[in-house]
Amino acid sequence: MQKVSISPRLNRKALNPVGLGDSVIAGFAAGMGRGYTYSQMIKYAFAMGASNAAEKETGKISLQYVEKLLSEIEIETFIQLNEEKIQ
Repeated sequence: MQKVSISPRLNRKALNPVGLGDSVIAGFAAGMGRGYTYSQMIKYAFAMGASNAAEKETGKISLQYVEKLLSEIEIETFIQLNEEKIQ
């Protein structure tokens, strides 16, 4: 089991959490396809989920907001023995 702590807590209100989990999985998949490390995939997945929840329309993601979040999200705790890229 892995533990992840994300900082900072996002202050933007969740307008529509429908599809949030799907967006997180899509972020993981996109990161995997791009050859991201585990920590990069986690940041991308969380940014995708947060972007989805911040929109009124279900399944809508703002790539500009994702990029903004990527620069703000920090992983405080990530228990992982290996930081290799997934092959």
